[in-house]
Amino acid sequence: MATNYNAICICGHQFGIAKGGGMHYIQTVCDSCGNLSAITRKIPAGFGSPLSLDEIASMLTKEGLSTWPTGSESFNAEESSMLESLTCDCQCGGKYVREYLPGASYRCPKCKSDTFEKLSLSGVVSD
Repeated sequence: MATNYNAICICGHQFGIAKGGGMHYIQTVCDSCGNLSAITRKIPAGFGSPLSLDEIASMLTKEGLSTWPTGSESFNAEESSMLESLTCDCQCGGKYVREYLPGASYRCPKCKSDTFEKLSLSGVVSD
């Protein structure tokens, strides 16, 4: 379940923050620029566990996370770790980390500052 907030940065820019993953995905944050990404928790439909690193890499190339047809079976811990290793690089050169781990920092999309104020709750999203 994600919680959405309205925020204002010290630079004056107002923006939204979506905090929290869900049943179907894990939210990650770039440790450098603050971009958000999501990692699926579910194995694609039609595939069984356990999956190898090569199989996961092949599925990422073939399907991409945004078009991944979600099955009902969750990745095991080893598969989740492999998936994270394949999706951790941000285009800015930073690394995506799970939002609740040290190093994850939400940032203003305009100036990249991590100093901002949450103004209000704008919604709760359930997946």
